[in-house]
Amino acid sequence: MFIFAPESYKINIKRQSKMEENINKKGFIKKTIERLDVGESYDFPIEKLMTVAAMASNYGAISRRTYSTARDRELGIVKVTRTS
Repeated sequence: MFIFAPESYKINIKRQSKMEENINKKGFIKKTIERLDVGESYDFPIEKLMTVAAMASNYGAISRRTYSTARDRELGIVKVTRTS
């Protein structure tokens, strides 16, 4: 059985598998959040929602920075944005 998938879907699968490789590296989420400049964002897989939200909140409190998190269920991502 062959299932047709649009080209954009194939790209998203490749991007997601690469993202998952990076996410599983120790300290990747924390380092990524720390390195964001004001106005920059990073998309994490939605499976990491609790970890990402907690790290953004905790690191923001420690470093006196503010971050916002937003989830997109359709895309399956959690977007972290540094706001100050």
